[in-house]
Amino acid sequence: MRAPAQIERGAKALTEVGAGLDGTVPHLEEFRQGDVLVDLTQLSVLTDHDWESIATPCGVALISQTCDVVQKTRTYVQVARVVKIDGDRSGLARKGKMPRYAHLPAIDDQTFADLEVVATVAKSAIVGRPMKRGIGNDEQVRDFSEAVARKFGRFAFPDEVVPWINKLENAAYKSAGKQGSAMGRVLDDILELRIEVGNGWDEAPYELTLLIVVKSGIIPVYGDDELPDLPGALQNWLHTGTNGCRTPQQIAERLSATTDPVEKYFLWDSFAEALADSCTPSESTDLSIRNAVLGGALTAEALSADDLSYARYRRTERVDVDHLC
Repeated sequence: MRAPAQIERGAKALTEVGAGLDGTVPHLEEFRQGDVLVDLTQLSVLTDHDWESIATPCGVALISQTCDVVQKTRTYVQVARVVKIDGDRSGLARKGKMPRYAHLPAIDDQTFADLEVVATVAKSAIVGRPMKRGIGNDEQVRDFSEAVARKFGRFAFPDEVVPWINKLENAAYKSAGKQGSAMGRVLDDILELRIEVGNGWDEAPYELTLLIVVKSGIIPVYGDDELPDLPGALQNWLHTGTNGCRTPQQIAERLSATTDPVEKYFLWDSFAEALADSCTPSESTDLSIRNAVLGGALTAEALSADDLSYARYRRTERVDVDHLC
């Protein structure tokens, strides 16, 4: 067994790798998470051939937590390649629909940290370099930190459930960020899609509910003794579509156009149910997948963020479509 003195010397040697010339860790008190190092224009990654350089012409962003960046007991920080995204994809990424990217709003609407290309850098290689703030106010700080945590902490759905959930790609997210479409406008009001399991993830079949978590103030609120009746005209309309039901797109168009609070109340639930119905695999899908969900279908619910309790939040998992596809 190694003597304590040897262990101490070995630990000290390890912590000093990548430190400054005098063996101390540089103090980066002026840096924080989300800062962009504009002149770090390449990162090294290990491939099956050897170490290779990846160009980062827009620089790299610090993704380590600010406390780790400034602490002198931490020799290294993690950085991610900075990229530009144009068009509808930038809108998707800003809304959190593409977990690979974390927005850097203090720079502009098209600049993101690409969390797919990450490297470890010694603080001694950072001190003295030019830097731009990538995030500004407290809300932006929280959003960026959550985006980084979400990328590396997403829930792994069972393999047989993935084909059910990834159909949301076609049903919803391809329209997100498209301001000119009714579906895009409706999806802008949705904060998250979450999956709730009523009987645990131990074994199939799973009792699954798709939760549509909507921004506060969007879904009309009624007391338990004031719940309205479903208008007959709306009921007839909902059940006269293809195969007796309306598509998410059709419901989104009516939801986007109506000003009637009673219609809005029922259309949000109908929209959630239509999205859940769109998740059902085709008859040609493997039987083990079709039997993976209890009752052969997801149930659904639309609710305001104000009505999602912490206990229920803990029983649900966020759906990240680009991870599933």
